[in-house]
Amino acid sequence: MRTRTKVAWWIGGVLGVATLATVALHLAPVRGLLGMKPLGTGTKSAFCPFGYGKQPATEAHAPRPIPTEPRPALGFALDVSGPADLALWAAAHGIHCTPQHGGSVLECADLAAATTLWFRFDGLALAAIQTSRRAPDARGVATAFDATTSAISAAVGTPTTSDGSASADDLARGALRQAMVEYRRPGYHAVVRATNMGDGFVLTESYATGL
Repeated sequence: MRTRTKVAWWIGGVLGVATLATVALHLAPVRGLLGMKPLGTGTKSAFCPFGYGKQPATEAHAPRPIPTEPRPALGFALDVSGPADLALWAAAHGIHCTPQHGGSVLECADLAAATTLWFRFDGLALAAIQTSRRAPDARGVATAFDATTSAISAAVGTPTTSDGSASADDLARGALRQAMVEYRRPGYHAVVRATNMGDGFVLTESYATGL
């Protein structure tokens, strides 16, 4: 699924400056998977790896307080990073990113570990991130799923909801087998999914603010 599928990956249904040392520490394994250094998803679909759904309407550019609690987001900081920060990050890593939807969405493709990465901005602040990466086998996606969810749980606590089994054996049972873990906190929403696509496996991560 590319960005020409309408950008409804936001946490209804979903790489900014680090949330300082706490988030950077908790997300070190995830940043390693993405080959990056820190810069200082509601309605569920059972078979879509992104869990697309309709995002509740919010007032554009509305100011909101920034939570002080950890909000892991691949080493970036929600509500803090802006387009200029992302441009510097992309240039430093030799990554090509393309503005979409009038500049409110930035798509970065062909990363070493993440097939595609999307950033959405609310005005000049990073509002949401989604990444999709493929794994050749069930064990690879299961290992990545466990590492990702363990890092988030270490930062914010136990998941709000979960569904399906992320064991390699269960994911390998057939196409559309999926595991999902969701975290909801004030000003933070994260969803991680591992999906058997039939021709391979996909791990998707979605991080957003504003809830």
